[in-house]
Amino acid sequence: MTTAGPSPRSRTRKEPILERVARCLRAHACTPERSRPLLALSGGKDSTVLAHLLHRLGYRHLAVVYVNHGLRPEVASDETFAATLCASFGWPLYLERVEVRTLAKTEGLSLEEAGRTLRYRCFEQLAERHGLAPVLTAHTLDDQVETILMRLCKGSLLAGLAGIPEHRAPDLLRPLLGTSSAEVLAYARQHGLEYREDRTNADPSIPRNALRLTVIPLLTSILNPSLGATLSRTSRFFAELDRHLVSEAGRLLGPRNTLLRSEYLNQDRVGRYYALKELLNRTDRGGQLGLKTFEEADRILSGSCPTFTLALNRKWLLVLEHRELLLRAVEAPTREPPRPAWLLPGGSLRYELLGLTLSASVETGPAVLPPPSDTLLLALDRCQDSGDEASAPAVLIRPPKPGDRLHPLGGPGHRTIADILSERRVPRALRPFQLVVVLDDRPAALIGYTLDERYRVGPNSRIRLKIIAKRDPAVLHGARIIASTRGEERLETQSQNPGPLANSRPDGPQRLSPDQSATPDHQETHLYPVPRRD
Repeated sequence: MTTAGPSPRSRTRKEPILERVARCLRAHACTPERSRPLLALSGGKDSTVLAHLLHRLGYRHLAVVYVNHGLRPEVASDETFAATLCASFGWPLYLERVEVRTLAKTEGLSLEEAGRTLRYRCFEQLAERHGLAPVLTAHTLDDQVETILMRLCKGSLLAGLAGIPEHRAPDLLRPLLGTSSAEVLAYARQHGLEYREDRTNADPSIPRNALRLTVIPLLTSILNPSLGATLSRTSRFFAELDRHLVSEAGRLLGPRNTLLRSEYLNQDRVGRYYALKELLNRTDRGGQLGLKTFEEADRILSGSCPTFTLALNRKWLLVLEHRELLLRAVEAPTREPPRPAWLLPGGSLRYELLGLTLSASVETGPAVLPPPSDTLLLALDRCQDSGDEASAPAVLIRPPKPGDRLHPLGGPGHRTIADILSERRVPRALRPFQLVVVLDDRPAALIGYTLDERYRVGPNSRIRLKIIAKRDPAVLHGARIIASTRGEERLETQSQNPGPLANSRPDGPQRLSPDQSATPDHQETHLYPVPRRD
């Protein structure tokens, strides 16, 4: 625990921080007499100072929430500190626990992202349950600067560069956002406040810490001593500009939150982006539309495809039908993923469920690089069964299994297939419908996404397996396009002259001769993203 000792001139110094917080609260109709706010308390310097300020301002009908993320061993003493502080001010305290690691693992999020998601979800639920509003958090000007610079480096657009809003509808308020961390520390010293220190804040291996400890001081000393104030002022203008563009885009949407394709195509590139962004935001408050996803959707919409479905993120599909764009929620598939099946050189596999045909052949001689976007080339020189073209091995095509790993082409090392699909924003419900190529009992490729480095084709590759993935015309117009269906899948082999393995066990992979194919019997296609190549 850290105690900020009182400054020798603390009794004569003015306190603009107190006036600034009071002005922010009044501006948003949060008054001591009428409001019942919920304060998010971590026990750190910023939230402890905000608690002290609120007590001085006379907020007696206030409640406090401490969220245990289950990540730090000293959490018990943090909770004790929070309880002692709240008891001294006469405020009720709610201790909440969230499972950050579980959410991070199941949703493919970083610990920071998962913690933020669960924390704000907890705030909203607690406030609604007990009739508390607004929720108060202790973000400072330094947090604002860090956030803007982090987003700038990651390629955020206008809304991201607008930074952290002081007020977020309906009931979230950040009264310290205009106050620097140095001012907060000075206040803590002036009043001799004790607070908790998070030791991980000094770890330079964490990107945000490195930015705060190294990069921002350097930018401040070299470029702009008033960096915080400058970025704060710029971010407010960006926020106003973003609101204006959102408002203009809203005029394009119909009463059922739909967007005519013709209206979309009449806009310039910025107008198109904001039209799709507003379509998403009206359906999913807080939903994010990244630049890559927008460019993907824009490329498809600018083409001639009359209907399509595109996964915008893990939760929502962008659907074009009857010349209108609308959003639909991703639903879990109602039938089984494709069963494992063998693909022999010269043969093919047909997946009606996926609108996909795979065909395989063997190549020798010089390779044509890079291959077409629908073609996967695997060097077989190091494969155990590939002595020559005649003995080129069959490959097993199957859905991903837990723990599947490969070394993505050009990547630094091995990664799980689950991580690769999560990074590509493939909805969780659809991941079992991806297809893995297995050679030597190990994943050799994830069709449409990447190839294992072991099978990289080079100038000295003398024998290669060529797999062509052909999509049906209805789903050929871009990455992660999806079609939908009902019904149940059944995998069968169809051939006029079935080979001896055509009737292999239904629960195992099928070995098909070159003229056979694995064909489910239904006619419609299911939710499935058309993958893109690295």
